[in-house]
Amino acid sequence: KDQVMVDIIFMVMGGIYLDDEMRAHSIERTYDGLRLRIPSPEDQIVIKGIVHREETSRHWFDALAILGRAELDWEYLLRRARVGARRVLALLIYAQSTDILVPSWVIRRLYEEVYAE
Repeated sequence: KDQVMVDIIFMVMGGIYLDDEMRAHSIERTYDGLRLRIPSPEDQIVIKGIVHREETSRHWFDALAILGRAELDWEYLLRRARVGARRVLALLIYAQSTDILVPSWVIRRLYEEVYAE
């Protein structure tokens, strides 16, 4: 469509790239009559958990909202979380503390990956 700006991001802070796996898991949505592909909920959670800063706290809360509403592929989320495992682990623990249903096995697995000796 004319006069519609689209922001295409190929690399996000923290070394997250638009790769084949992210493309394969992307989902199609319609916006203003346009069909667009956007990152999966799992990729959005990882991205938002990693890019969160004091001045952009909305990303943290966006990720919590996705955690609370989306059907998630937890195995895929764990794979994608490796790039920022400590941040994602903190996000998932915080989510559980606010009664968002995050399976304990997911937190345990990510914890073991982060702190395995």
